[in-house]
Amino acid sequence: MKRGFLNTDKAKRKLSADTNAPNDHSLGKDKGKAKAETPADVVKPCPPLLDLHSIPPSMKSVVQYPKGRNRFIFRHWPRDPNGKPIVPSDIHGKEAGNDLNLWGATLYDFYFVRRIPSSEHGLTISTGSKLTKVMEAFGELEHAQSEIAWASREADPKEIPAWDPAQAIVAYERRVHVGSGVVNKVNKKKSTPPQVSGVVPEPYSAQMLDTTLKPKEDTVRADMDPALEESVNEPSGKPADSMDVDEVCMQQPPSDMPVESPFHPSHYPSPWPLVPFESPYSPFALRRGIPVHLLPKKLYVHDPWDLVRTETPPDGEEKSWTSKTDHVRTYTLSLQRKMAEAASKAAAAEEEALKIPETVFIPPQEIEGPTEQPAIRAFLPKRPGKPTEVPEAHLYLSPKGKLGTGNHSIVYEAELELPRDLFCESTYCKSCLDEQIEAEVDRLKESGEWEERMNEAAKSYDGPQKHDATSRHSPSSSSVQIAPRYVGFVQVKIEHVPMETADMVAATTLGETPAADAPSQFARVSDSVINRYVEYQGLVIPIHPNIQWQNPSFPDTICAHQAKRQKPVPRTAMFRVAAKLSLPNDYHLVAEAENYHKFPAHFFQHWTGYNVIPPLHDPTPVGALVPQFFGYYAPGPSSNSDGGSAYCSSILLIEHCGKPIIINKLSTDDRHECAALLFRFHAAGWLHESFSQRNILMQKQHPTCSPLEDEDQCEFPHKHRRYSFRLIDFGRSVEYENASQRCVEESTGKSLFGIL
Repeated sequence: MKRGFLNTDKAKRKLSADTNAPNDHSLGKDKGKAKAETPADVVKPCPPLLDLHSIPPSMKSVVQYPKGRNRFIFRHWPRDPNGKPIVPSDIHGKEAGNDLNLWGATLYDFYFVRRIPSSEHGLTISTGSKLTKVMEAFGELEHAQSEIAWASREADPKEIPAWDPAQAIVAYERRVHVGSGVVNKVNKKKSTPPQVSGVVPEPYSAQMLDTTLKPKEDTVRADMDPALEESVNEPSGKPADSMDVDEVCMQQPPSDMPVESPFHPSHYPSPWPLVPFESPYSPFALRRGIPVHLLPKKLYVHDPWDLVRTETPPDGEEKSWTSKTDHVRTYTLSLQRKMAEAASKAAAAEEEALKIPETVFIPPQEIEGPTEQPAIRAFLPKRPGKPTEVPEAHLYLSPKGKLGTGNHSIVYEAELELPRDLFCESTYCKSCLDEQIEAEVDRLKESGEWEERMNEAAKSYDGPQKHDATSRHSPSSSSVQIAPRYVGFVQVKIEHVPMETADMVAATTLGETPAADAPSQFARVSDSVINRYVEYQGLVIPIHPNIQWQNPSFPDTICAHQAKRQKPVPRTAMFRVAAKLSLPNDYHLVAEAENYHKFPAHFFQHWTGYNVIPPLHDPTPVGALVPQFFGYYAPGPSSNSDGGSAYCSSILLIEHCGKPIIINKLSTDDRHECAALLFRFHAAGWLHESFSQRNILMQKQHPTCSPLEDEDQCEFPHKHRRYSFRLIDFGRSVEYENASQRCVEESTGKSLFGIL
């Protein structure tokens, strides 16, 4: 790029003169030069948009790298030939959550730079944000003005949350309502353990819960006998194998099961509950982590095939779920001592958050000018609080979900049922709010309270008292006194962010400054944007509308406006997760669970931008290193249905991240991204100790994007990424003390991915 390319006068003149700009970045002999304007050039073509996450085609033709290598460093930072040498220092540029010091928002933010300006050798890799600080310390600002200007507009690192589970829940519920799910009629059987506590969030009162409501025939769930401690579905007292399916399915819920529990059978409107693993559209994968204090304390595992007894192969794998007797075992979350303090802090924070009133500001008008009516600030009723703990969840296992078998474990794709309000918040109806505000204003005016509130607002108002009744500009002290009937002024601000442009220069050598007479091409960095803001100065009247927070899981809260389009849904939600089981007499699973608790937060986070992590020389995306962790659960003393001592595995629940990679099918960029997982793991002070091809998973959809969107609709900036990758299997992983300890594993990773 030439210097001064950011919206300079030269750039603007070039844009107006470049009437026949090409539509790509390739540079030819006559490209990038101004041409004489002709009468046909009434509408000037817009220069091509510069893709900051892709290498310029002109540079690809220079370096002639393999087709699968599209992420590499191609820019050079100019230096003063007499400048100071760059030596190791404490100067840091922008950094993502992993604190690696080579981070750039785009591929255009990485540079080759000469440590010693006068030497042709000694090129090193750095970033614009870091080099800007170094050059400021050196006082060397004249030779890289364009690069410094570019660095000044670089976006800051930003964590990108994984796809919102609330959106996944709503999307799946809609699929079910339009008939995509398999409806479980009388044949559905689900055992529900006794004595399961549940809390109905305020302001949902007990009157909203019809305790006399009997579940419809097509939503009945069979429940275990509360007298049985084994949590096995044999309510009739008959042996499970001799029980008739219909007899089991028609069992009523236990009388002592709290109806407030979200898992109570009466809370499953038709067509729920669905048969596990038998819907044409499986639930969406759970992508976002659950805070440690919100991990379910108890896990009820529905396991008709006795898969938790990993020492024996499952019987009747080809049979459907409804043809088997549902064995339900009670598991308990381990490592709960670490949760107590977190839960206490979360409850206190939630209580404090609810003390802050939620308001909606309504300006009197949208056009600019004086107003005869005041603005209204509506104070909404207290929103139902978020849960501060999750007493229970349900897990469903089937041999259909088997993902793989290792030397020490078996992994299944499982369906995890969680309380819906863990992710979905209550909402209010805007139509109801408008109606209630109008009704409340009419009531205040009829009772005479409106004038009283206007007077109180006028006394407390300390803003500008004069407004220009004719000018469309902002009020000033020289404005004339407005008429008494005006009580406020609306100002509309229009902000125009101009198109950002760049002058692209053809390079002949990778990492070297182009010649002064090198051909160039104009390109857009970003499109122009027009933002509209409405500001109000004047009286504001407080209103307390009597609206109700709405939750489709509680049909009585749904208003008439929403009733036609908002159908009832259950109080639980289903997700796909990976359930890892251990073989008998193996310690790796509990060690892996301990490691998940020790891992730093950035191991689970997705960030914008790229890192260059040695020994790699190319930028790689900063995605999550490991799967999300959903808890480690140990079997309770009553997990054996036969009353004996048969082995039942503990369960590690993690994010389902796809299938193992096949290295010879990966592009160069993908191989580098996989290798970067290991090198970032090392940089954080960890050794994997079981690194191999099978312990890296890949999936097509990026976890931050909705699977309902096309790839080109995803807002995640790395739109050129076909896959995302994750490191798994940490049963042997340890923290190392000496950096030399990682050399052998690093060498293995370099050899595996063909990194020189």
